[in-house]
Amino acid sequence: MVYQHPERRKKTLPWKLRTRLMCKLLAGDMEIDVLHAMRPQFELRTDLGEISAELVEEFKKTSALRTWGWMCIADGTPQVVPPVALL
Repeated sequence: MVYQHPERRKKTLPWKLRTRLMCKLLAGDMEIDVLHAMRPQFELRTDLGEISAELVEEFKKTSALRTWGWMCIADGTPQVVPPVALL
């Protein structure tokens, strides 16, 4: 992942700034799209028994938010709030 900034085209970041940005990323201090994109990815296993409807809905919601986060990162457009349809 590349840190997106309009004044940074084809330049490398100094190591001190790079590590500060990595720490912000790990702490969740970046935009909300990065937070959702970096969440752990899970898979539902139906072979272990019945899964509650609440858990399935929560799984669908987090998966959609993760996909939205990665799409924002790929587009290079940071987003502060996810679309209402995903909430």
